[in-house]
Amino acid sequence: MDIAPARYSDEELKEFRVLVSRQREEAMREYEYLMNIVKNNGSNDTADTDLSFDIELDNVADHLSKQEAADKAHAKIKQIRALDAALVRIRDKTYGIDVHTGALIPKGRLLMVPWALTDVPKE
Repeated sequence: MDIAPARYSDEELKEFRVLVSRQREEAMREYEYLMNIVKNNGSNDTADTDLSFDIELDNVADHLSKQEAADKAHAKIKQIRALDAALVRIRDKTYGIDVHTGALIPKGRLLMVPWALTDVPKE
């Protein structure tokens, strides 16, 4: 009798796919906004008035230098790549499996860090 390895159900993976896809879309909008600051020297024209996502600082264009915006954009693109990898794992039905132990990463951790590859160590 073969026992299937532990994994999240197809229904749970579908829910995670929605969550990860939404976070990726938001991250892309933030990345594009930050890159606009870099490319436009932080000009604050009407092109940014229709953005509805939350940014860490009010009036980001007024507070971020080009270098700060570039640094934040670099971090954001790393997050997008991690989210893309999470979507691949969801498709392959390996999402939420700890890469070191093979155990399921708790759902709460995945909701907070949807690109997580491991569970947090217990102390």
